[in-house]
Amino acid sequence: MDAEDWLMDTERKLRTVGCNDEEKIRYATYLLSGPAASWWENVVAVHPPERVFTWEEFKKKFRDAHVPESVVELKKMEFDELQQNAAPIMQYVRDFNRLSRYVPEEVNSDEKRKRRFMKDCDNEVEANDGTPEGDYELLYEEPDLSGGVERVDYGIVYGDDNNEAEE
Repeated sequence: MDAEDWLMDTERKLRTVGCNDEEKIRYATYLLSGPAASWWENVVAVHPPERVFTWEEFKKKFRDAHVPESVVELKKMEFDELQQNAAPIMQYVRDFNRLSRYVPEEVNSDEKRKRRFMKDCDNEVEANDGTPEGDYELLYEEPDLSGGVERVDYGIVYGDDNNEAEE
C-alpha cells in the first residue's frame, strides 16, 4: 500500500469512529511502522512537547514526507489527460477517483467534481438516461435507502468479467 492509499484508508476508518484531531493523530501514528514511525518521532522531537498538531497539519506533513512531489505531478498529469474513450464506465470512475485526490482544488465541490467527471465521460450506463450527467448522478449521488438496502454484486459494479449478473 502506498502512502497516499494508507492515508485514505486511515481517514476512512477515522470517519467511521468519529474522532477529534488529537484522537486521529494518536491512532494514525500508532499505525505507523518502520521508517514512517521514525519520521513521526523526529517530527515530534523537534517541536515543543506542548505543540498540538491538527489533523490537516499531520496530513500535510505526512504527504510532504512520504509522497514525492514528482509522483504528485505525474498523477496530476494523468488526471489532466484522463478520458473514458472506450473504457467501461466503472474503469473510468475508478481512475477518476484514484487520480482526483491529487487535484483537490479541481474537485473540491460537487459542481466542480461533476463538471470534471462529465468533461471526458462519453460512455453510457445501463438503466440511466445515457448522458454523462446521468452517469454522474447514478454513480455519485447519494442513494435513497429509505426502502431498505439491496445486495450489490461487486463483481458487476467493478467490472469483473468472470462474474455474471443473475436475471
